[in-house]
Amino acid sequence: MLNSCDWSFVNNEEINVVADTIAKHIITATSTSIPNKHVTIRPNDIPWMNNTIRTLIKRRQKLHKMAKRQNTRFLVKIQKGEKRSNKIYENQSKSITKNLLTKLTQVMSLQKNGSTLQNN
Repeated sequence: MLNSCDWSFVNNEEINVVADTIAKHIITATSTSIPNKHVTIRPNDIPWMNNTIRTLIKRRQKLHKMAKRQNTRFLVKIQKGEKRSNKIYENQSKSITKNLLTKLTQVMSLQKNGSTLQNN
């Protein structure tokens, strides 16, 4: 991509023009070659909620509606779906909580060490 650019502008006397042109070439090269990913952040979501858990919850609710309509025909599927979604949900929440606690203890230890250094 950058090999196909005409680099004759580098001999220009104006350094600002050369810098702007190089920056434009780099920006166009990166925008065409680096993939972009759009992420939706929901402000009311808890930190461990992700698409996998959201999909499992929707599947569980769908099975529950079907079982209500057909009188416990899908009871086994509902129980398996609930167990699986609950297990994933708990694992995610525990790992996020554990990470937050370790970060908190690190910050507190840094503050403690900083405050003792300031007092001495």
